[in-house]
Amino acid sequence: LAQVDKLLDAIVDAELARGRIGKPFVDTYRALLPATAYMETCWRQFEIKHGRIDTVQSPVGSVGIMQVNKHVWRGIYDLNALLSDVGYNARAGNEILVHYLVDYAIKRGEHQKTGNPDDLARATYAVYNGGPGHLARYRKADTKPALRRIDEAFFDKYQAVKRDGKEAVKACYGR
Repeated sequence: LAQVDKLLDAIVDAELARGRIGKPFVDTYRALLPATAYMETCWRQFEIKHGRIDTVQSPVGSVGIMQVNKHVWRGIYDLNALLSDVGYNARAGNEILVHYLVDYAIKRGEHQKTGNPDDLARATYAVYNGGPGHLARYRKADTKPALRRIDEAFFDKYQAVKRDGKEAVKACYGR
């Protein structure tokens, strides 16, 4: 956990140095990246499957620590690197996450719709999880129960990361 925490912190610091994320949104972003990796894979790039070490993969083709979808993002990211390199996968997932945060959640004022700046994280994750059409699903009454549970689970993890940092992820491992 300490190594992944350092990796994610370095990615956050590099992203903030690029200046794409405005000062009012820095605290939200600082928790958003690690919370997303926590939600997606409990900060794991690899797992043991059938007695072998393999990349964490979802049934729909998402891979690695950030569960970057190899079909959606083909041609943008190197598939072999997404599968084998935790740093590459985390940076790719971060680029996608920042795109959704800045160009969707902030631009469309999700934090102003509810008055809660943490709703930027909720909206960003909903897009990361379901695509651009899901931006407001976390606050809509007619959201399907399965998606509502995903959004609530993410928000719980986001709040835990904001409060406890890397210690929150220990919950994945029974600590």
